[in-house]
Amino acid sequence: TCFKNLEWYTVGWVEHLIKDVRIFHKSYNFDESFFTWFSEWKSFGENNTTFINFLVSLIFVLLTSLIFSKRKNIFSKVNLIFYMYVLFLIFIWLYSSPEIRFGISIFLLIVTVIASSTEEFRNKFINKLINKTTLTLLVILSSFLVVRLDSYRQFFENPTIFYSVNIPSIEYVENTNSWNVVPKENIYECWVNIDCVPAPWTTYKSKIGNNVLITSSFDSYP
Repeated sequence: TCFKNLEWYTVGWVEHLIKDVRIFHKSYNFDESFFTWFSEWKSFGENNTTFINFLVSLIFVLLTSLIFSKRKNIFSKVNLIFYMYVLFLIFIWLYSSPEIRFGISIFLLIVTVIASSTEEFRNKFINKLINKTTLTLLVILSSFLVVRLDSYRQFFENPTIFYSVNIPSIEYVENTNSWNVVPKENIYECWVNIDCVPAPWTTYKSKIGNNVLITSSFDSYP
């Protein structure tokens, strides 16, 4: 937690987590080359596939909107504030943790930007086409496309494959200064032991009258 008046507050813990999360998710630092960062970011996990899918979908939605609908007040005061807000969220997402799942709500807002200035459809046929049936089909199709197309491809290629995570056998040692245990070998992996705390963040307790003060140390477990 970041509230200093709480008993379990640990000095430096939030800063450590922020730094660790930003490194893990390939966050963007505004003083570095965007293209260099982007090349590294898209090679991480499924970022490249998801980015291409989203970009193609966004272009398709934009072209469809331009062809079949009339636009009005694109740069109205309300729309400009909305555009700036979405842009601000994109910057925050890039700087904090540009993980795909953390940006889903922002991606939806980007699509909303396209529709924000739409006034009406260009012809009556489109107006008749938009009804409960087509909207229901659209919702079903959208739900289907929530899952990455690459995941469907992998399923059809190996429909019977079963993924399992094997939990290794970890030996723990007691922390004589506190309530927790720490891994004996790899100090960063606690796995399923809820009483385990990574050794660099080993907690210590000391008596203060009738209360117990919990503090922490960045040092490894001795």
